[in-house]
Amino acid sequence: MTATPLLPDDLSAEMDRLGNRPYAEIGVPMYLVLEDLTGTMPQPLRQAGDPELAAAFTKAAEQVAAAKGTLEAGDIARIIEVLADRSFLSRPFSDLSDESLATK
Repeated sequence: MTATPLLPDDLSAEMDRLGNRPYAEIGVPMYLVLEDLTGTMPQPLRQAGDPELAAAFTKAAEQVAAAKGTLEAGDIARIIEVLADRSFLSRPFSDLSDESLATK
């Protein structure tokens, strides 16, 4: 987990900043979630996961819903992008792609 807080002080600005990056030119961290759409697989055991990450997601979702009045699928994707950016490395992943773009 990064030393950077999972949630930035200005969540909306960070969501906008990350959403405006040139995805075709940089790597983008993400979580992959598998889903059985056939409904034929037995239900797997649930894992507890990371409580800090879960709490950050809940807090972010509440902030966005309070600011917008509703929480849409696109908002959830942008929240997950912020959390992924800040949870894999010792610093936000976007710092690396920002540095790479600056050297071009």
